[in-house]
Amino acid sequence: MEECKETRYSFTDAAEIVLDQYADKRPMHYRDITDKIMDLDLVETEGKTPDATLYSLVLTEIKRFTERGEK
Repeated sequence: MEECKETRYSFTDAAEIVLDQYADKRPMHYRDITDKIMDLDLVETEGKTPDATLYSLVLTEIKRFTERGEK
C-alpha cells in the first residue's frame, strides 16, 4: 500500500500561497492569513500561537528586504 505524502510549506511560503489565491490583491490581517493556512493544512506545527509565529517571520522578512533595498 502506497503512502499519501502531503505537501507542507514554511509559514512564509504558505502565507504567499494564501495571499495569491485568497486575498484578491488586497491586504489580509496576519491572523486571517494564519487561519486560512491552518484551515488548508499547509503547515505542520505543534506551536500554540501560529499567528505569532507568522507575524514574527513576516517582520523578519520585511526587515531583510528593507536592508537589501528591495520591496
